[in-house]
Amino acid sequence: MLPTTMLRTKLRDWVERREAAKLSPRSASLEAAGDSNAARPKRGGYSHRLLNAAGIRLMQEESVKSALWCVHRRSSFVLTDRRLIYAQREGREATAHWAELSEVKNAGVSRTGRNHALLAVGAFCLLAGIVLTFVVGFWGLAPLLLIGAVLAGTWFVSEGKATVYASLGGQQMQGEISKRDRRRASEFVNLLFELKQD
Repeated sequence: MLPTTMLRTKLRDWVERREAAKLSPRSASLEAAGDSNAARPKRGGYSHRLLNAAGIRLMQEESVKSALWCVHRRSSFVLTDRRLIYAQREGREATAHWAELSEVKNAGVSRTGRNHALLAVGAFCLLAGIVLTFVVGFWGLAPLLLIGAVLAGTWFVSEGKATVYASLGGQQMQGEISKRDRRRASEFVNLLFELKQD
């Protein structure tokens, strides 16, 4: 792993932990409790406040079984013993979509790898720039070399995306998660199907 990628990952983790501490000062955040899917958020915790802000109230005797935070903690999947809820916050506005567990047809974690076109175009620009430098001169092709270097560098620094999705007939709920949360997301999906079978 490149040092810049490691530094960026550590910085992002630190910022996420700091934001989690700001968002739920009185209740333990899910990450602070260890495995976020094993932890059960307390009433008044951030997942409950996000649901309340979106206008979603838990039904009588309905309990939150698991919560999975998406990238930057702006949205989350909340799994109760009866429903799957996707809550999202944009500034002060919060929205939510939900479905009964019996309506969930398919769910999973998909992974998108790096965009290899960036590397191919970047390498082509670099090679073409080096070859044509002898014909045109360095300053004429400096922009081409710069574009190639930026594209190739972006490919090396970028990470693939991981997405959690749930299909509900014709509709789909999905949210991007960090690569380090893929295991938790798989456990979340497994728990969803266990609850669906009950």
